[in-house]
Amino acid sequence: MAVRIVRLTTGEEILCDYTVEDTSANLKNPTVLLPMEGGKLALVPWMPYSDKPNETVTMSTNNVMFDLPPLKDLMNEYNKTIGTGLVIPDGPIADTPGLKLT
Repeated sequence: MAVRIVRLTTGEEILCDYTVEDTSANLKNPTVLLPMEGGKLALVPWMPYSDKPNETVTMSTNNVMFDLPPLKDLMNEYNKTIGTGLVIPDGPIADTPGLKLT
């Protein structure tokens, strides 16, 4: 799965772990992107009144207009709060002269 912004035919923008199998779109841990004051975004569970809001939702790919990768900061925030917890660091991970990975 990959973290993607998925635009639905309803106009909703969902940030989720997204995969496609044949004609089925799978949205795991779906959140809605809500614009807030000051140019900020809030991540809100897509189905907050469901028994299991973080379950995978499967729908027809006919309901998906497109999907795009999120900005790195948005993906990191999603991963920290909802997803895997993994964050992509800025720059090199280690600055060790003479170290060569093979």
